[in-house]
Amino acid sequence: MRPLVRPVLFAAAAGLAAAGCTGASSGPAGGPTAASTAADKPGTAPDHAPAAAGAVGLTDVTYAGLDAAVQKNKGKVVLIDVWSTHCAPCKKKFPHMVALHDRHAKDGLVLMTLSVDDKDDRANALEYLKQQKATGTNFFLQDTDENEKKWGDKYPAQQIPVVMAVNRKGERVLTDMGKLSEGEIDKLVEKLLAEK
Repeated sequence: MRPLVRPVLFAAAAGLAAAGCTGASSGPAGGPTAASTAADKPGTAPDHAPAAAGAVGLTDVTYAGLDAAVQKNKGKVVLIDVWSTHCAPCKKKFPHMVALHDRHAKDGLVLMTLSVDDKDDRANALEYLKQQKATGTNFFLQDTDENEKKWGDKYPAQQIPVVMAVNRKGERVLTDMGKLSEGEIDKLVEKLLAEK
């Protein structure tokens, strides 16, 4: 995990566990940006297509690469699910997010999962993704303290779970920190998909 986020998450671990890893919801915000892998040039989207139909992969990404990936999907509705293998509420909602993507991918929904696990837990994150059959776009956040500060407002990942929704215009219209129900997220996705 990024050095800045690791202390924040570990310092808050007891509080997050007691609170169920939830925070507060916020409404419309500026459009998100994507990040690239450490090997990518700044501002380029990482290649995140599965190797084969039904394959589950996990691509290292920076905030800049995540932003580029989101922008690459302009014209589609993008959900970004920020999670960790150590967050029980994240894992509780994860199967629903995968099912939501499976149900609406044909309609233009893209699910990007963003693991904020420590680097030592990368294999566990990939194993969990395979168990959940998460065949969408799965990222593993790799970034620096400096970029954490720069991108933190656009992609809040300090307190999880976080779900962000981006409309077809590339504008972030939701940042939810665990307050919305599955049904409320479903309704929002259906509304965003109906907008052309």
